[in-house]
Amino acid sequence: MPFFITTLFYGSLAIVGTRGWKNPEDEDFSAEDEKIYNRELERLKISLKLTENFGGTKIAMLHYPPFSARGNPTGFVDIMKNYGVNICIYGHLHGKSSNSATEGEIDGIRYHLVSADYLKFEPLYLGEWLT
Repeated sequence: MPFFITTLFYGSLAIVGTRGWKNPEDEDFSAEDEKIYNRELERLKISLKLTENFGGTKIAMLHYPPFSARGNPTGFVDIMKNYGVNICIYGHLHGKSSNSATEGEIDGIRYHLVSADYLKFEPLYLGEWLT
């Protein structure tokens, strides 16, 4: 399967993304999951490395949430902090599982769950947080 680094620069925005993966706290987290999780961490690092000298707003997009159901940060959070990410949007949580979503500003990063059903199929306006 080909691998593409996802980093987009648009004016004062740098947008990076990776899929992420299941949380290591999950009971069914296997050795294969760990391999995928670590690969996804590296993909995020590679994408963000391209933004090191960028002075604008950095947005990270993940499919899987960067926090556990208990609100504990995963390795993705440390990487985003290290590279100065301003906004993280993520999905994957639907229905009742969205009750465990971590949102709001934490350590300088604004987190938003953007699953369509969670947002009642209304777009989330991020403009007020963009510089």
